[in-house]
Amino acid sequence: MRKILRLFLCYAAYIMGARCSICSNPELAETINKMLYQKVQQADIALQTGVTKSTVGRHANSCYLTYRALRNKSKTVSTYGRMIVSWPTTGERVLTYFGDVLQPNEVRDDDLIIVVNYQKIRVADVGNPRAVPLNESTFESFLEAAIAEDAERANSPSS
Repeated sequence: MRKILRLFLCYAAYIMGARCSICSNPELAETINKMLYQKVQQADIALQTGVTKSTVGRHANSCYLTYRALRNKSKTVSTYGRMIVSWPTTGERVLTYFGDVLQPNEVRDDDLIIVVNYQKIRVADVGNPRAVPLNESTFESFLEAAIAEDAERANSPSS
Protein backbone atom coordinates (compact mmCIF):
# COMPACT_ATOMS: atom_id res chain seq x y z
CA MET A 1 0.00 0.00 0.00
CA ARG A 2 2.79 2.39 0.91
CA LYS A 3 4.59 1.99 -2.45
CA ILE A 4 1.34 2.32 -4.40
CA LEU A 5 0.47 5.48 -2.49
CA ARG A 6 3.86 7.03 -3.17
CA LEU A 7 3.69 6.18 -6.87
CA PHE A 8 0.19 7.61 -7.09
CA LEU A 9 1.22 10.86 -5.37
CA CYS A 10 4.15 11.29 -7.72
CA TYR A 11 1.94 10.46 -10.71
CA ALA A 12 -0.64 13.02 -9.53
CA ALA A 13 2.07 15.64 -9.23
CA TYR A 14 3.36 14.71 -12.73
CA ILE A 15 -0.10 15.09 -14.29
CA MET A 16 -0.58 18.49 -12.69
CA GLY A 17 2.37 19.77 -14.72
CA ALA A 18 4.78 20.89 -12.03
CA ARG A 19 6.28 18.51 -9.56
CA CYS A 20 5.37 19.18 -5.96
CA SER A 21 8.53 19.79 -3.96
CA ILE A 22 7.06 17.85 -1.04
CA CYS A 23 6.01 14.89 -3.22
CA SER A 24 9.48 14.72 -4.77
CA ASN A 25 10.68 13.45 -1.37
CA PRO A 26 8.42 10.45 -0.54
CA GLU A 27 9.48 10.28 3.12
CA LEU A 28 8.75 13.99 3.63
CA ALA A 29 5.44 13.63 1.78
CA GLU A 30 4.42 10.72 4.00
CA THR A 31 5.34 12.65 7.16
CA ILE A 32 3.49 15.81 6.08
CA ASN A 33 0.46 13.84 4.89
CA LYS A 34 0.22 12.10 8.26
CA MET A 35 0.45 15.45 10.03
CA LEU A 36 -2.24 16.95 7.81
CA TYR A 37 -4.40 13.89 8.44
CA GLN A 38 -3.99 14.45 12.19
CA LYS A 39 -5.13 18.07 11.62
CA VAL A 40 -1.83 19.64 12.66
CA GLN A 41 -1.75 23.34 11.72
CA GLN A 42 0.14 24.09 8.51
CA ALA A 43 2.37 26.64 10.29
CA ASP A 44 3.40 23.97 12.81
CA ILE A 45 4.11 21.50 10.01
CA ALA A 46 6.30 24.12 8.33
CA LEU A 47 8.24 24.71 11.56
CA GLN A 48 8.75 20.99 12.23
CA THR A 49 9.73 19.99 8.69
CA GLY A 50 11.61 23.06 7.45
CA VAL A 51 9.27 23.53 4.47
CA THR A 52 7.61 26.90 3.94
CA LYS A 53 4.01 27.36 5.01
CA SER A 54 2.94 28.27 1.47
CA THR A 55 4.46 25.03 0.11
CA VAL A 56 2.60 23.03 2.75
CA GLY A 57 -0.57 24.91 1.81
CA ARG A 58 -0.18 24.15 -1.90
CA HIS A 59 0.53 20.50 -1.12
CA ALA A 60 -2.52 20.33 1.18
CA ASN A 61 -4.78 21.82 -1.51
CA SER A 62 -3.64 19.52 -4.31
CA CYS A 63 -1.56 16.42 -3.59
CA TYR A 64 -2.89 15.72 -0.10
CA LEU A 65 -6.42 15.34 -1.47
CA THR A 66 -5.35 12.28 -3.48
CA TYR A 67 -3.70 10.88 -0.35
CA ARG A 68 -6.96 11.31 1.60
CA ALA A 69 -8.99 9.75 -1.20
CA LEU A 70 -6.74 6.68 -1.29
CA ARG A 71 -6.69 6.42 2.50
CA ASN A 72 -10.49 6.60 2.70
CA LYS A 73 -10.88 4.15 -0.19
CA SER A 74 -8.76 1.57 1.64
CA LYS A 75 -10.99 1.67 4.75
CA THR A 76 -13.46 -1.14 5.20
CA VAL A 77 -17.12 -0.19 5.23
CA SER A 78 -18.40 -2.65 7.76
CA THR A 79 -17.07 -5.31 10.08
CA TYR A 80 -20.45 -7.01 9.97
CA GLY A 81 -21.61 -9.73 7.64
CA ARG A 82 -24.46 -8.91 5.31
CA MET A 83 -26.61 -5.78 5.50
CA ILE A 84 -30.21 -7.00 5.77
CA VAL A 85 -33.27 -4.74 5.67
CA SER A 86 -36.36 -5.55 7.71
CA TRP A 87 -39.45 -4.06 6.01
CA PRO A 88 -42.85 -3.55 7.66
CA THR A 89 -45.81 -5.31 6.05
CA THR A 90 -49.40 -5.98 7.06
CA GLY A 91 -48.38 -9.33 8.56
CA GLU A 92 -44.89 -10.19 9.78
CA ARG A 93 -41.84 -8.17 8.83
CA VAL A 94 -40.05 -9.11 5.61
CA LEU A 95 -36.25 -9.51 5.62
CA THR A 96 -34.43 -8.73 2.37
CA TYR A 97 -30.83 -8.90 1.22
CA PHE A 98 -30.29 -7.09 -2.11
CA GLY A 99 -33.93 -7.70 -3.01
CA ASP A 100 -33.92 -11.39 -2.12
CA VAL A 101 -36.40 -12.33 0.62
CA LEU A 102 -34.80 -14.16 3.55
CA GLN A 103 -36.40 -16.38 6.15
CA PRO A 104 -35.68 -15.55 9.81
CA ASN A 105 -33.61 -18.75 10.18
CA GLU A 106 -31.30 -17.57 7.36
CA VAL A 107 -30.05 -14.59 9.38
CA ARG A 108 -26.48 -15.06 10.63
CA ASP A 109 -25.04 -13.83 13.91
CA ASP A 110 -22.73 -11.32 12.21
CA ASP A 111 -25.44 -9.78 9.96
CA LEU A 112 -26.42 -6.15 10.41
CA ILE A 113 -30.20 -5.70 10.35
CA ILE A 114 -31.65 -2.31 9.43
CA VAL A 115 -35.24 -1.98 10.62
CA VAL A 116 -37.48 0.30 8.53
CA ASN A 117 -40.56 1.82 10.17
CA TYR A 118 -43.06 4.20 8.61
CA GLN A 119 -45.04 6.75 10.49
CA LYS A 120 -48.03 8.79 9.42
CA ILE A 121 -47.37 12.48 9.06
CA ARG A 122 -49.77 15.26 9.77
CA VAL A 123 -50.12 17.66 6.87
CA ALA A 124 -49.92 20.58 9.30
CA ASP A 125 -46.39 19.47 10.28
CA VAL A 126 -45.11 19.64 6.71
CA GLY A 127 -43.51 22.93 5.66
CA ASN A 128 -45.27 22.87 2.29
CA PRO A 129 -48.62 21.04 2.61
CA ARG A 130 -49.13 21.15 -1.16
CA ALA A 131 -46.15 18.79 -1.48
CA VAL A 132 -48.16 16.05 0.24
CA PRO A 133 -50.43 14.18 -2.19
CA LEU A 134 -54.14 14.33 -1.41
CA ASN A 135 -55.51 10.80 -1.08
CA GLU A 136 -57.64 8.75 1.31
CA SER A 137 -54.88 8.38 3.89
CA THR A 138 -54.06 12.13 4.00
CA PHE A 139 -57.59 13.56 3.60
CA GLU A 140 -58.33 13.75 7.35
CA SER A 141 -55.03 15.48 7.98
CA PHE A 142 -55.71 18.01 5.19
CA LEU A 143 -59.17 18.71 6.63
CA GLU A 144 -57.70 19.21 10.11
CA ALA A 145 -55.09 21.64 8.74
CA ALA A 146 -57.74 23.60 6.79
CA ILE A 147 -59.99 23.95 9.86
CA ALA A 148 -57.03 25.13 11.97
CA GLU A 149 -56.05 27.66 9.28
CA ASP A 150 -59.64 28.99 9.09
CA ALA A 151 -59.76 29.38 12.89
CA GLU A 152 -56.45 31.22 12.84
CA ARG A 153 -57.71 33.62 10.15
CA ALA A 154 -60.94 34.26 12.10
CA ASN A 155 -58.97 35.15 15.25
CA SER A 156 -56.41 37.38 13.56
CA PRO A 157 -57.13 41.11 13.34
CA SER A 158 -58.00 42.18 9.79
CA SER A 159 -55.82 44.85 8.27
